[in-house]
Amino acid sequence: MNLSVKKKSGDYAYLEENGTYILDSRGSISRITGVVKDITEQKLASKNLQKSEERYRTAAEQTGQLVFDQARYA
Repeated sequence: MNLSVKKKSGDYAYLEENGTYILDSRGSISRITGVVKDITEQKLASKNLQKSEERYRTAAEQTGQLVFDQARYA
């Protein structure tokens, strides 16, 4: 599960949570174990990439021309 939390600074941190229940012999939950990982950098990079792609798409649509990144194929 992914979630965001607001820090004291007002910024948000993005977290990924994975966990599981440990059952006792009767099938009741006796423990919960898991990991919480800070994915803030990945989340912000993904958002920035999406914004960049939207800008290129808008430029191509508005000009009616093809946008080609030659460096990618060099």
